[in-house]
Amino acid sequence: MQPTRANDFTPEVEVFAVALELSSKSWKIALHDEKREKPAIQTVSGETAAGRLNETVQEIEKFKAKWGLAARGTHRRAVRGWSGWLLD
Repeated sequence: MQPTRANDFTPEVEVFAVALELSSKSWKIALHDEKREKPAIQTVSGETAAGRLNETVQEIEKFKAKWGLAARGTHRRAVRGWSGWLLD
């Protein structure tokens, strides 16, 4: 007899989701790869928007390397959400 629900789900494509909460002084970044229970949340607060953007890119690259996603190919998709873009 087969179970009606599988407890272990492995997606076909590796996902690295990034969500941003932007404000005039600081940005919050939530990063998730669907393998951890909770996302990693970081705050960047550069002097300018360009500085915050550079810090954001550095944080994304840091977590991709930490989680072993930097060396592998990733699927990218941008989805416009209710209050922003969902990038994965």
